[in-house]
Amino acid sequence: MKACKAMIEKNKKLLILSLLAGLMLLVADVFILSDIDRKNFLDTSSKENALFTFPRFRTSDLHGRTVTSDILSGKTTVVCVWTTEHDECRDAVKSICALAGNAPNNVQFIGLVGDIKSEDILNTPAKRQRLFLAREISAECPQNFPQLMVNDDFFPFLSRIRTVPTICFLDGNGKLIGQPVTSSDPNFLEKELCRVLDIDSPRSRALRQIQDILLYRP
Repeated sequence: MKACKAMIEKNKKLLILSLLAGLMLLVADVFILSDIDRKNFLDTSSKENALFTFPRFRTSDLHGRTVTSDILSGKTTVVCVWTTEHDECRDAVKSICALAGNAPNNVQFIGLVGDIKSEDILNTPAKRQRLFLAREISAECPQNFPQLMVNDDFFPFLSRIRTVPTICFLDGNGKLIGQPVTSSDPNFLEKELCRVLDIDSPRSRALRQIQDILLYRP
């Protein structure tokens, strides 16, 4: 993860300039729109941003242990949606396993196995076979990359997934940040993770708050 430090340092000046520009726009906004109710700005921002928040969930991992959305709190989370039947999904899981083994403490990883539902995994031999395959594929993953079975709790999120694998990033509040990745290339994944970690920095969060006030209007 050494590349992360270099990339973050490289982007510092650009982020500072962006923050200053945002502050200048905010000052101008105060004078131009002083007659508009600021509370409406914040309420609208909250409603819009809710569309990009990962749903609350309660499910099990591949070994039957209960996992809830409480694990998302306080850390940047990498979410990999994959299925047992695609070779590229297997490659993505292996790539993320390698990243997870060297990740900083403020980053965690979660796999969502899209073709294994928590409520019916033992109903048929085919479903039991998928569970066996998923366990086999993820056997080398570190503890900070659990594989979760899906259920209806994930529908608001999974209904927007068009291909697998899809890798998404969440901030410490469970809000989607950065851009989804559909590549299993480990170098590309690491670069995007580095960029997301910079996006989730306190400096960048302050800039996003300013942008929310300016852009989300009734």
